[in-house]
Amino acid sequence: MTQFPDMTQYPDWEITGFPENSVISNYSSALTLSSERYPNQNKYYEAIEIIVNTTGTYSFRSSSQIDTMGYLYAGEFNPSNQNLNLLTQNDDYSTSNQFRLIAYLEAGVTYTLVVTTFGSDVRGAFTVIALGPSYVDFFPINVTDTTMIMPSVTETTSEGSVEFEQSTDYPENTQYPDWEITGFPENSILSYYSSALTLSSERYSNQNKYYEAIEVIVYITGSYSVTSTSNMDTFGYLYTGQFNPSNQNLNMLTYNDDSGSNQFRLIADLEAGVTYTLVVTTFGSDVRGAFTVIARGPTYVNFLPRNVADTTMIMSSETTTIATSTEAIVEFEQSTEYPNWEITGFPEGSISTSYSGALTLNSERNPNSGKYYKEISVIVYTTGVYSFTSSSSMDTFGYLFTGIFYPSDPSLNLITSNDDYPGSDQFRLIAYLEAGVSYKLVVTTFPIDTTGPFSITTLGPDRVSFLP
Repeated sequence: MTQFPDMTQYPDWEITGFPENSVISNYSSALTLSSERYPNQNKYYEAIEIIVNTTGTYSFRSSSQIDTMGYLYAGEFNPSNQNLNLLTQNDDYSTSNQFRLIAYLEAGVTYTLVVTTFGSDVRGAFTVIALGPSYVDFFPINVTDTTMIMPSVTETTSEGSVEFEQSTDYPENTQYPDWEITGFPENSILSYYSSALTLSSERYSNQNKYYEAIEVIVYITGSYSVTSTSNMDTFGYLYTGQFNPSNQNLNMLTYNDDSGSNQFRLIADLEAGVTYTLVVTTFGSDVRGAFTVIARGPTYVNFLPRNVADTTMIMSSETTTIATSTEAIVEFEQSTEYPNWEITGFPEGSISTSYSGALTLNSERNPNSGKYYKEISVIVYTTGVYSFTSSSSMDTFGYLFTGIFYPSDPSLNLITSNDDYPGSDQFRLIAYLEAGVSYKLVVTTFPIDTTGPFSITTLGPDRVSFLP
């Protein structure tokens, strides 16, 4: 008999029958002025190709401040005939203004998810959360382009000449169109990072081009691909260590402009524990817009936005202490100057919450690594993006999970993890969290047999509750 988890972890388990070990996949994007519109309505939409690798029942639910509607199609989506190939649709499930779609999907079959809004002329960010027997691959597509011709490009490597070819007609491995290039197996892990080049973005000192520098961290040595998807003509650079905008060739590993399209694809062997910097810019001058970076490799990739122009940051604040349990003190801190708001995109009115704890000889130990750890329940009251930053004399390591944490399998339900964020031996986790969903923060250390006190500082749209 299958034992189902608590409803806080899986709110739709009774509907879908998903067991505790169901796999969660996330996709984040936004409807903007650049998004496509229905030809007969004043509504923005985004079409996303869906590929599953295991046949079974999946749910797709939205999380957004806007009133969303969702449509799922078998095959292609035709905006001029919205009923063609339609599998299912939903507007408001339960008592929310978000959609939930539940469908039986077959491995190797292409599906299209369309995210739009109930109201006209509405824009905003959204996240789609998939739940099912395996990971779900999300690929943004532009349905107004009926024909896509992607020429092949040949590049020389140390092993000889390799032809890089991107096509809309993929062979057997339709799930992984670039597996022949990178040698990635079908169970490669995908990681996503979404952002935008705006008027506030940094510019090259000698060019009229905007750019964003993103720190890249991998935890398993191996080959990774980093691919962009955007309405802009993007250009990508990958550096070992820091990026110097005044000397763009310094530390450069690889770069790419159009890998068979107007998007870049970077392929490189990356080492665990080494800091890399990905720079996203454009081919043309004075171009702005949203973009998504998709990484594929043997494990998850952590993306940490950084501001390479700022060398110092100052924070002033007022702190109010609120008594909780004997094990912890939670401080709610409101500040007008946040040192990392430019990194995380948090506005000046964001709220900071603090939690203090310790790893001791009585703390739990991971059965595989022998490291001490502390598991903390995290609850947020407002859906949005939050950061969790550690402060300790120890070299800390952080993990964030949806629902239940399994020490024997730390990859299960994992949202994100981090070891050393720039210039420190502390972790910083950045994630989109939903109000009413149970999360677990696990604090541990990089070396074994290490104990000591630590504190966690969060930043986001509302306070965070920590329950040891």
